[in-house]
Amino acid sequence: MAETGEKRFPATPHRRREAREKGQVARSMEINTAVVLVGGFMILRAFTGVALINLQDLMKKTFAWIPPQDITLMTVVSYGPTLALRVLSLVLPFAVGIGILAMISNLLQVGFMTSWTAIKPQLDRLNPLNGIKRIFSARSLVDFIKSLLKVGIAGSVTYMVIKAQIPGLTYTLAMDPVQSVSFLGKVIFSLVIKAGLALAGLAVVDFLYQKWEFERSLRMSRQDIKEELLRYEGRPEVKQRIRTLQRQFSQRRMMEDVAKADVVITNPTRLAIALAYDPQSDLAPVILAKGSRTVAEKIKEKAREFGIPMVENKPLAQALFKVAEIGQAVPVSLFQSVAEVLAYLYRVGKAKKRWM
Repeated sequence: MAETGEKRFPATPHRRREAREKGQVARSMEINTAVVLVGGFMILRAFTGVALINLQDLMKKTFAWIPPQDITLMTVVSYGPTLALRVLSLVLPFAVGIGILAMISNLLQVGFMTSWTAIKPQLDRLNPLNGIKRIFSARSLVDFIKSLLKVGIAGSVTYMVIKAQIPGLTYTLAMDPVQSVSFLGKVIFSLVIKAGLALAGLAVVDFLYQKWEFERSLRMSRQDIKEELLRYEGRPEVKQRIRTLQRQFSQRRMMEDVAKADVVITNPTRLAIALAYDPQSDLAPVILAKGSRTVAEKIKEKAREFGIPMVENKPLAQALFKVAEIGQAVPVSLFQSVAEVLAYLYRVGKAKKRWM
């Protein structure tokens, strides 16, 4: 019983699909953080020159707009939309760029996915006992360790970058404002990039852990697999009954087609193959029915009932039974042998009129 309840089997495709529909996927938020942090500052650096020019223009126009009299609600309303549009044009490139980076980061991890179950309200989260369990769970411990590592990595990188730049920082007071801001910008950019790359390494490790934890959470017991098979494929006895009925229906239809046959080739006792040939519509003779032992006897009984000639040819019967399927034309390699049988029927006067 312990073996039945032990979850040691990999998840089935049905289980994985259900988990994905519920929004349960292997994803690391640390990768999103690292990508947005590094990519965001790359975008910021690329657009800094244009942003500064636009900001300068915005400040000039804003200060030029300030009326000499008191600012009233009407004056603010008159200039407010223009100011909002200018601020939006200043911020929008960064916001769109960061949004695209976050989207790409998620797509690379889990692909395109929509799940309404993930945003559905879950009342069990309001249960204090469940909240306490989550606080003291293994996942919470892992998240706490990750937080300590992130703080440690960010602090170490900050310390090393600032320590290396201390000589230059002491001269910023003697620089003009433009040079000072430029130097500080380079220091901050170097700090963020190095911290982001260090966090990216942590993110890769976290993604591998999330992948392992996700696979472990999806593992199934033997009983889970049995229940899933019953749910999606039905009980074995029902499936067996369906297969039996399908086989019986197929045999019954095959026996009905024997009446359309032109000749039955036999083994003579173990095999029987019924062939039909219409020169006006068929390029080659077609196999209507075939069988061995009991089925072969039934085919021969049908042939006697409808007066269909039977020809004994062991090699041809064995070859047709092995390589040809019901409803298919006779293979090219057996054309000559089958033609000899049809020619024999023509000579003895048992050929169908449609051959004439």
